[in-house]
Formats: sequence, C-alpha cells, structure tokens
Amino acid sequence: MAQYQTHLVAFVDLLGFREALRDSNREDAILSLLRRLAAFQGDFFAESHKVENGHQSRLRPAVSTFSDNIVLSYPLEGLAQHALSIDIVILFLQNLVAYIAWNAFQSRLLIRGGIAIGNLYHEGGVVFGPALVEAYEIERSVAIYPRVALGPSVTQSGEFDKWKSHTWYHDDGVAVLGYMMGFVMRTEPAGNRFNPMIKTWLADVRQTIDAEIAYLSSTKNVKAKMKWSWFNNSLETNVARMNPAILESDTPLEHH
Repeated sequence: MAQYQTHLVAFVDLLGFREALRDSNREDAILSLLRRLAAFQGDFFAESHKVENGHQSRLRPAVSTFSDNIVLSYPLEGLAQHALSIDIVILFLQNLVAYIAWNAFQSRLLIRGGIAIGNLYHEGGVVFGPALVEAYEIERSVAIYPRVALGPSVTQSGEFDKWKSHTWYHDDGVAVLGYMMGFVMRTEPAGNRFNPMIKTWLADVRQTIDAEIAYLSSTKNVKAKMKWSWFNNSLETNVARMNPAILESDTPLEHH
C-alpha cells in the first residue's frame, strides 16, 4: 500500500501550450520558460531554528514538472515538525503561483490550476494519490478560466479561515487563490523581492493582451479568446484595487 501523507497540493496547467509549440517563432521563449520551471524540481525541504523574536524558517515544496503541467505540494506533517503554520505555507504557495504566472505570461501563456488537501505521495519526482486527482479535476472542471481554484477539501476544511485573506470569490461562486498582485509586481518565489518596473510591465501586459485578443478574433479561436478576455477582466479588477502609487513605480532593478 502506498505510503501516503496528507499534503497541500496544487496542480497548474499552462494554457495555450500546444498551440505555442506549433509556432517556431516562440520556441526559444517556451524552452526558456520550461527550463526555469524545471530548475524548481525537487523534494520537499524545510528547516527552522529559534531566533530572538521567534523562528526563522526556510521552505520549498516538492515540485514535479511534465510537459505543460506543474505539481507543487507541501506535506502537512513535515510543516508541523518545523513549527510552520498553514498561514505561512499559503503565502509561499501564493508567491510561487504568481511567479509561475508572470513567467508564463512572458511566453504569452496563461495558467489555470486546482488546489486540494489530502493523501499524496510526492518524492523523487514521483507523484500520485487522491489529492492529486482532486486538484487535477478542480483544474479541469471547476477553474475553467485562467485562475487557480480551491477544491472542497480546502474550502470545507477546519482551517479555511486562514485562507480567506488570500482568497477571491468570483461571480460564479468559485473560490480562487488570489495571485494577481504578485503577477503585477513580478514577485519572486520566496516573496521577499519583486520587480519595481511595474508601470512599464503593466503597459506591456495590456499590449500583449490586446494583441492576443485581436489575433484570436482574426483566427476565430473563440475558446482561447474567451480565456484571454476573462484574464483581462480579472487583471483590471485586481489592478483597480491596488495602491495607485505602486502602479506608478518604474524603478529599474539594481544588479549586484
């Protein structure tokens, strides 16, 4: 019998991947994206030690990538051993999903995903179990649009209150992980750095969205156009809630 542990798991899909592979002009950008994602592959790691004001911790999920899919998971027992609360893990996951999203966008790809809590085996590049099945089914059947939806094992859990500051509810009642601020600010995986060239990046994002929607209209790709239009509306809704001063930031990154 499989040696399952209870994991928090996210299944993330790159939308438009197959179409992108047919475009030779996009090969280098897609390959660069896949290399960046592959660099994250590995087993779960956590450590913590006491400092004057509490604990200092390092954390990374187990990560597997295959083709246009990424699986991220955190064993809850392993978190408890290092005094890491689910609150911290949700924030790490949110930052990592945002990182995947903005890197994918640079290759003109959107993301869609599902998140679950349950039994999983994820070690040595091998991942399987009921929690993965739930996360996959949520991504395929519930998320529908370019968003990362939370499954019933998350929303009906006793600790769902700890998710609420990181959760949006869309008009169709689907609870999703709110990663858009990290997308706009190009947050790094650990969340301790972001790219302050926000004004220029946001202008580039809007230009790319307009170009994609126009292209998809001309090719009569209704399904893909719907996804890009939905993403555009979600982006603008989230941007409208952000601090306008942040959106005007256009300071180049310092290189050391």
